[in-house]
Amino acid sequence: MMPALIRSALPGDIESIRQLETEIALHHNTIRPDMYRSHPGLMTEEYYLNILNDPDRFSFVAVNEAGEVVGVALCGLKRSDNSYSYRSFLRMYTNLLCVRKDCQRQGIGSLLMEAVRRKAVELGCYSMELAVWNGNKKALSFYRSIGYEPQVSRLEMLLPGKTVDISNTWIHTPRL
Repeated sequence: MMPALIRSALPGDIESIRQLETEIALHHNTIRPDMYRSHPGLMTEEYYLNILNDPDRFSFVAVNEAGEVVGVALCGLKRSDNSYSYRSFLRMYTNLLCVRKDCQRQGIGSLLMEAVRRKAVELGCYSMELAVWNGNKKALSFYRSIGYEPQVSRLEMLLPGKTVDISNTWIHTPRL
């Protein structure tokens, strides 16, 4: 099998990216069903086009020989400005990496993350960052294999008698 072609995402890729987004959301639901929906919402076309048009955000897709999008990486710049504790620096934050389940373990994730790395170097970033759930052992292993190291531990304490409101309307408005 030929390796996937990595390119910048295009407006016409949204349906394929939505399918990948659903795959990753369902996987997250198996890890944290208390937080992730079993029937996730999808990014709107407007939100997706905003990502494509934002000069600080980058989207890469992996395309197979048949022209199908089989993987996606969404990332963006984060700036740390001089403050009382931080020096000023630029980093690339990967918000989403997903390779279609039937295409995993073929090097596609590595190719996508290499595209992210090249963009980060081109833009003068100090580092690359991402978040991964501790329960996502395959992802943790993958990221460690391509050079990521733990940076900080974010701890959580669930409070008794509290649940996440799963009835609220889903609106995709996060911003890197």
